[in-house]
Amino acid sequence: MLEEWIRKGDQSSTGLSWFQSKKGKALLVIAVSIGLLAILWPLGQQVNPPPAAPVSAAAEPEYNGKGQQIGAQLERILNQIDGAGRVQVDVMLASEGSREYAHNTREEKRDTSEQQAPGQSKRVLEQSTSHDLAVSAGSPLLVEEKAPEVLGVLVVAEGAADVAVKEQLSKATATLLNIPLHRVMVVAGKGGQ
Repeated sequence: MLEEWIRKGDQSSTGLSWFQSKKGKALLVIAVSIGLLAILWPLGQQVNPPPAAPVSAAAEPEYNGKGQQIGAQLERILNQIDGAGRVQVDVMLASEGSREYAHNTREEKRDTSEQQAPGQSKRVLEQSTSHDLAVSAGSPLLVEEKAPEVLGVLVVAEGAADVAVKEQLSKATATLLNIPLHRVMVVAGKGGQ
């Protein structure tokens, strides 16, 4: 039936149906390409957040994305300290932090009784629970966001040979990241006095 419809369709001047012509094939390829692109293209924000993978103590954490961002921000600030010279910062993270989203919990209970024989009845209790992600204005409702946990920071500064500058860099780093001083290591870099 489909073949008959195609055969009866519009014929080009060469006697070929539009489906067999170059124009028809090109349109078909374009339509299929657009369809595949629509299927594969990511659609805006992801509604369900990806589950956080647990970090084992033996594995070496690799959170370069956020660690590099924090390090770059720290470098910009520490470069402004008088006498520090050129500063480079490397931040090691234990985790990239976490986000907790609100959930809606719905419990349904259904109690039915069936009469099997005169004087006998069977009672059936059905329960079901469902958990859905709470959404507000089209995006998941964020309840809590925890900052990344900093394991340690290495600061290499040209001016760190001076004890006063080294102490300022250490205290500034510890204060900005809200970590204890023993997690901050400041060393003199090349070009230091």
